[in-house]
Amino acid sequence: MDVINTLRQLGIEPEPKKDQHFIVDDSILQRIANQANLSQDDTILEIGAGIGNLTQLIAHQVKKVIAVESDIRFEPMLRTLPANVEVHIENALITTSPSPKKIHYKPYNKIVSNLPYSLCEALLHKWAFFSYDKAILLIPSRFIETIKTHPVFSSFYAPTILFPVPRTSFYPEPKTESVVINLRKPPDPIESHNSALFLRQYLYTHEDQKSKNGLREGIIRYMHKVHDRTITKNEARRIIDASGIDPALLDSRPDNPDIYFAISSSLPKLLE
Repeated sequence: MDVINTLRQLGIEPEPKKDQHFIVDDSILQRIANQANLSQDDTILEIGAGIGNLTQLIAHQVKKVIAVESDIRFEPMLRTLPANVEVHIENALITTSPSPKKIHYKPYNKIVSNLPYSLCEALLHKWAFFSYDKAILLIPSRFIETIKTHPVFSSFYAPTILFPVPRTSFYPEPKTESVVINLRKPPDPIESHNSALFLRQYLYTHEDQKSKNGLREGIIRYMHKVHDRTITKNEARRIIDASGIDPALLDSRPDNPDIYFAISSSLPKLLE
């Protein structure tokens, strides 16, 4: 698809401030689709469909594409795509919907997107407990480090860089470098006996409680699930006390990233 000519025909001027940077290199689109291992059994979520050049490529290989685009100017173009493309002209944060913090399945099994860069962080918060088969995403290079160091994201994602995407592959060119990643989930912490990961995830699901209360209940559950051992609340409290975690952190809600890092360094040996 000739992206620049298509935009001119539609009378649309891209708005970089709204993250409108369109891939003009068809080989990049093909590489993204290839990494998703698409099949006719797949239902794909695509965020930021734009003029639908990636959407169209994907649609011919899968059962269904849920294409989300917030800019109404692109709706006429998206409505011309194959019948298996379900178009949503709305903010992606609405489509992904606020959800209870528990593992659940969505009406799509894979996510393939050139994400609006300003929404990356908000979307990863929402996808933390989504169960999906694969997520192939084009994101700003600098966001990789955020995923790896963020107290919540590092508890739920294990990203792999697949390949870089030059700025010249976009119109208009972005100011930042970009990469395509496989946003994998880490192994189940119960199956892998990863107490730190389990407790970090558990704490995030109970961020309305004080950290000490969330940890206490998380420790009880972990010991039961992994070691088939029932411990009391007092025993769990003693484990927390022995960890040496700052009492001020324990007595507050887990909105301070230090509590997540303290869990990783202090508690695992006490739960072996």
